[in-house]
Amino acid sequence: MSLFKKLMFLLTFFFFLYPFFSAISQELEEAEELYKKGKEALLKEDYKKANEFFEKAERILKKINVEEKIETHRKEKKIPQKINKVELLKEANKAYKENDLNTALSLYKQLLRYAKRNSNLHYNLGVIYLKKKEYKEAAKEFEEAVRVNPRNADAYYNLGVLYENFLSDKEKAISYYKKYLRLSQDKDREKVKEWIKYLEE
Repeated sequence: MSLFKKLMFLLTFFFFLYPFFSAISQELEEAEELYKKGKEALLKEDYKKANEFFEKAERILKKINVEEKIETHRKEKKIPQKINKVELLKEANKAYKENDLNTALSLYKQLLRYAKRNSNLHYNLGVIYLKKKEYKEAAKEFEEAVRVNPRNADAYYNLGVLYENFLSDKEKAISYYKKYLRLSQDKDREKVKEWIKYLEE
C-alpha cells in the first residue's frame, strides 16, 4: 500500500471514528492527539511524518481492543474501506463523455493521487483544459504526460498545436511536432511534415 493510499484510508477512518468514540480514556485521548498532529503534518505536506502519527494512533486503538466496535460502526455507516479506483475512472470518463468538464477534471485529479506517474491521466487532463480554453494548464499537463512517458506521441502533437496556435511560440511548436513525427505511425504524418516545412519557411 503506498503512503498516500494509507493516509487516505486512515483519514477516512479517523473522521468517522472520533464522533463515535469520545475521549473516554487516556489512551483514546492520546490517540486523538496523535491524529491531530498527523492532520497538521498532512496540511504541511509532510506525508512521512503524518503517516508516522497516524500509525501510532492506530497502534493505540488496536491495543485497547476497539477493532470490533470500529468495524460495527463502519458497517452501520456504510463506510468504504478503500476507494474503488476503477469506478472512479468510469465516473471520470462518463463525465467527460457528457461534457461535464469540471466534474471530469476533479475526478481525474483524484485519480492522480494514486497514480502520479500515469501519462494517460495527465494527457486526459490536458485535453480537458484544452476544451476549457485554459491553454497554459493544458500545456503543463501534456508536458507532464511526456515527462512520464517520453513515447506519448499524441501529447507531443497536442503540445505542437498549443504552442503554435495559442501560446505564440513557433519554435517550441516545431520541436514538438518533430518529436511527434519520430514516434508516430499515424496516417497524418505526411501532413505534419508538410506543415513543419511551412512553419520553417
